[in-house]
Amino acid sequence: MLSSIVSASNTNKNSEKTPLLSGLFFAPELCTGGNSWNADDWVTAFGQMKEAGMDIAVLQYAVQYYSDTYKVHYYEPKFEEIEADNTDKHNQIPYALEAAKKVGIKVYLGLHIAESPWFSAMSAGFSDTSFLKSSYNYSKSVAEDIWKQFGSKYDKQIEGWYLPFEYNNSEVLGPAEDRLIENFYIPMTSYLKKSTPNKKILVSPLVYAPLTSKPSKDLVDNWYKLSYDIWTKTNVDIIAPQDGCGWESTVKDTLDPWYDALDRAYKAAKNVGKTNIEAWNNPECYNMNGTSTMTMKRLIANMSAVDRYVSKHVSFSAASLLFLAKDKNGVNENN
Repeated sequence: MLSSIVSASNTNKNSEKTPLLSGLFFAPELCTGGNSWNADDWVTAFGQMKEAGMDIAVLQYAVQYYSDTYKVHYYEPKFEEIEADNTDKHNQIPYALEAAKKVGIKVYLGLHIAESPWFSAMSAGFSDTSFLKSSYNYSKSVAEDIWKQFGSKYDKQIEGWYLPFEYNNSEVLGPAEDRLIENFYIPMTSYLKKSTPNKKILVSPLVYAPLTSKPSKDLVDNWYKLSYDIWTKTNVDIIAPQDGCGWESTVKDTLDPWYDALDRAYKAAKNVGKTNIEAWNNPECYNMNGTSTMTMKRLIANMSAVDRYVSKHVSFSAASLLFLAKDKNGVNENN
């Protein structure tokens, strides 16, 4: 599948620039199971990326947080007890970092994710800010622990941090935005910049666009304000919206207003002194229509629709593009 991207980049019947992927997201959960990735698999995966011209890997999370008593770790933490591991889960981040060192890949390390409580809290407008405050405290502990364990050895490979909580353009408005920024993004990004000042901070929010009609001006203006505020009020460096085309919540024809607003927010933030920020795109390369992996023709068309607004395309996820030995977890059979 990656060879399709390479060959496609060399030809364009309209003689226009064809956008290329700069990297991929990796979901550690998908890499483990009955036939988990080992150290060699990570080297193979990163080698395929490098061969196709990609050099960025976003490890989506280090910990899946279900409750105070049930968590799944993808490394061995030193600050809390750890669950039993019979599928090599606890070695996935160490494997990935060592492979990145061997192959020459830049890694963004995800912290912790708590999907069910996050989406519940977001739909309620973060009216109970205790979730955001506790999430900051736990993510801070994870970041501190990871850096103590891996920062010195893999400093050159660790390009930055990824904050995996996915805010969106339809629910994070007004007071909800204020609560999210004040109780999570400001303290979390301030801590990361203080402890690792040279590392970038990446977020990848969700875009929900009307499928059959233009979005209202108010909706687009809210997305502009949210993007501008994330850049100017916090230390987030990179906003890479998920285009929603894999999830089937959007199609390429409805993306332009949202990425235009992102671009305007980016330029406005640059004008007030946020000189190191970047706007990326997260073009989803999977399909929710039953075929698992999006065709390269459709993926490139989706990327082309927004390419003028962003500096990089980093796609979710590796599971739909890489290929490993048969029956390996974390890769689709039709890759």
